[in-house]
Amino acid sequence: MTRQLKILVITLFVLTITALSSIAQSVSLQVNSQVVQGQRFTVTVVINDGDTRLTKSDAPNLPGCTLLGEPGRTTMQSIHIVNGQQSASTGVNYAFTYQAEKAGTVTIPPIKVNVDGKTLQTQQRTITILPPDQAPQRRGYQGYGYGSAIDEMEELMNELMGGGSPSRPSQRPSQPQQSSQSSSKLNPNDFLVVVSLSKSSIYEKEAVIATIKLYSKHDITKFQPVVMPQFEGFLSEEIDVSGQQPQQEHYNGQNYYSIVLKKCLLYPQRAGRLTINSGTYDVGLRTVDYISYGFYSTPIYNEHNITTKSNSLTVNVKPLPIPIPPSFNGAVGDFEVSSSLTPEQLRTNEAAKYVLTIKGIGNLTHLGEPYINFPSTVEEYTPTGETDARFNGSNMQGTYTATYTIVPQEVGVLQINAWDFTYFNPSTGKYVTVTLPEYDRNVGRGIATGTSTSSNVSVDVNKIRDIRHIQPVDKNELSMSPSRMFYKGWYIPAYIVALAIFILALIIYRRQIKASADVQGRKIKKARSVATKRLQNARKAMNERNSEAFYSAIASALWGFISDKLKMPASTLTRDNVSDALANAGADHDLVIKTITLLDDCEMARFTPFHSDTEMSSLYSQASEIIDTLNKIKKTSVDSDTTSHKSRYSS
Repeated sequence: MTRQLKILVITLFVLTITALSSIAQSVSLQVNSQVVQGQRFTVTVVINDGDTRLTKSDAPNLPGCTLLGEPGRTTMQSIHIVNGQQSASTGVNYAFTYQAEKAGTVTIPPIKVNVDGKTLQTQQRTITILPPDQAPQRRGYQGYGYGSAIDEMEELMNELMGGGSPSRPSQRPSQPQQSSQSSSKLNPNDFLVVVSLSKSSIYEKEAVIATIKLYSKHDITKFQPVVMPQFEGFLSEEIDVSGQQPQQEHYNGQNYYSIVLKKCLLYPQRAGRLTINSGTYDVGLRTVDYISYGFYSTPIYNEHNITTKSNSLTVNVKPLPIPIPPSFNGAVGDFEVSSSLTPEQLRTNEAAKYVLTIKGIGNLTHLGEPYINFPSTVEEYTPTGETDARFNGSNMQGTYTATYTIVPQEVGVLQINAWDFTYFNPSTGKYVTVTLPEYDRNVGRGIATGTSTSSNVSVDVNKIRDIRHIQPVDKNELSMSPSRMFYKGWYIPAYIVALAIFILALIIYRRQIKASADVQGRKIKKARSVATKRLQNARKAMNERNSEAFYSAIASALWGFISDKLKMPASTLTRDNVSDALANAGADHDLVIKTITLLDDCEMARFTPFHSDTEMSSLYSQASEIIDTLNKIKKTSVDSDTTSHKSRYSS
């Protein structure tokens, strides 16, 4: 038995060593993902821990590429000492050199290698061969030139995103082909900032991606946005582009190193042709010339400061189809809609929750709580909305939840009628109506406010004094003369007072009904309080030194307050119509200029990397002062101006 156990232990040990040896032996493939036609590139097979044998037949056949010579073999060995324990590892690299002959996409098939008598193979890889430049490029120096431009771009993007030192890629894209032309003479096409849209024609409120990309053939020593492109007429959401690496790209017949500066998800708020204006940038570029000394040359670097502009774009926004269903609330996308009512057993004076859930892809982050006509037997509170959505590559995908809190006031059956929720699907160009179910719930009696629930009440009958025995009355004491109430002196004044109280109560009741129906009026009354809450969010972001959240909150407070105060939809607000509306509402010229300037500063500040605490504190004080001043404008002036402005805007 002992002998069999020893044999078993030895066998397991040998199998374990063999398995560990197999795991340690690995093979991988290294190659640049992009090369330029006419350029040489290397496909390297990396084998760890093993002696290998490769023959010429093992070189992969790459369409559109020519194999140059036999593979080069490199052997590496490393020794590691950790806590007194020494370990050694060996590796072998086989490099196949090719020349790219034809532009296109090339697939590198798995390469098989023999490692210690075992056959391993690499994974399949794909590379892109870019066309050569249509015009001669500037001369680049191997090891500097375009290779250094990648490092400069990484540092630039890290600075714009507010990060630390950039992480270098494990492999740098291959160098563009070189030319003998002097690089000290800049060409306007050597540096470009391009704004592009994912779609050229969209529906109102349909998502479109705007991308601002930088193309450069030289090192970038400075990049400062002076005027960023403005997305007027759109609601925008910025998409995170941090952590990306520069890529070699063929654009307009030239090869550049490119990187995305900014990417936004835009939702157009009105139909027609919307224009994205061009931006302006101050850029520092460094070019290199070479002085030849026969067998070697010396580089001379030249600094250039230029001001460049990005392109402007126009997008055609199609209006939503007519007629628009009455139940349409501005939702555009592809959604699933459901509702729920909790708890199952309702009671008076106890809160219940009606939850509307919208799940899918579309403008989830810009949806509002739909109006639901609850019965008059419930007390209704202001609904709350919550969005949990993420960018999925082309739109926002997730869930929007609207919660309505209601409190039943009467015992009986509570009936919430079925109602329609309508959204527009841009992929089909049609409206989709979802009918939410009705709810019939029994409402039991709850605990009345201010009453006692104790049932142990004892009554002392002997202490009851409100019931007396009937006393006999002498007939002679009875008076036969009539006594009428309206003969009293207090009757007429009391009647007049009661009538006045009734009329006053009726007037107050009708005003309350009118105020409840006046949604815009309620928005005007609450405009200051809503703006105060948003300013509190801005102060919190300022204390946390989150400049992006701070300027976003300041802009949201100003635009939201102006929209509510002037009774103008947020989607129709622009710099021009806000200026006219404020001026006609009674705001003086200086106040209008301060308001527009502050809005421009907030929009500009969102795209600049650094802001001091003093700058944010000053901007916060200006926003509070402007909101307080605008709040003092008389309501009648605002209403009359808004009415005239709407007529001009619609015409």
